[in-house]
Amino acid sequence: MQQLFWSITPNGMPTLAKRCPKCGHPHYTSSGQFRVNANSGLVDVWLVYRCGRCKATWNLEVLARTRPSAIGRAQYERFLANDPALALQCAFDPALLRRCHAVLDVEALAFTVEGPLPTEYPCTVALQPAFPLPIPAAKALTQRLGLSGSALRRLEEAGALCCEPSLRKAKLSGPVRVAFLQDPFHPAGFRI
Repeated sequence: MQQLFWSITPNGMPTLAKRCPKCGHPHYTSSGQFRVNANSGLVDVWLVYRCGRCKATWNLEVLARTRPSAIGRAQYERFLANDPALALQCAFDPALLRRCHAVLDVEALAFTVEGPLPTEYPCTVALQPAFPLPIPAAKALTQRLGLSGSALRRLEEAGALCCEPSLRKAKLSGPVRVAFLQDPFHPAGFRI
């Protein structure tokens, strides 16, 4: 059985569904920059977000009153250098977002799905997000296969593909496996 891996990577920094108190705009976008403050031998680190309209800032608390030895020199240097990979990691960290009562704007989240299309059936495809993403697995499948969401649901109902949990429930908060039992473009006795 053919086994494929599709990587799902965000196209840039995410947007938060957070209303700006200054202008009322409903979104903040990560600047990809950290604010680091050291005081009395303790370190605070924030990821800076900017309002999409007036550019007012909001800081997502990454570390609070932390001893430098607990961070490590290499990590501290990455914060100071505004490491883009670390900024993306923090911007998509579900525990950090939950702790700060921040919610990703799923509708504005753009991502790319890369990987080979199936050439033989049955086959399995492992959807592997670079970061936990609060988006349905079906959205990644529709983007990569060029099918509509309703066509995917019909394929699942007809038994041409299966996903556990079902495509309606599966989120890309971690790897998701999808089994294609027959060609999704030409399933036997099925019309997309």
